[in-house]
Amino acid sequence: MTSDEQKLQSLHFIVILAKKLKHLKAVALKGMHISYSEHHFSETKDTHLHTAYAHRNKYLSN
Repeated sequence: MTSDEQKLQSLHFIVILAKKLKHLKAVALKGMHISYSEHHFSETKDTHLHTAYAHRNKYLSN
């Protein structure tokens, strides 16, 4: 095997590795986005509940 062939082979290996990393990054970002939106949803739901309780308590105390 010549040095050119070795360079080509290592370059090919790096390209495959980069593609796998890119895929993993995409999967990780997708997962993070899903958990973020779920977290955001539960936070807004809690805020709405909190506001409803606050209004109810204010109404009951009057």
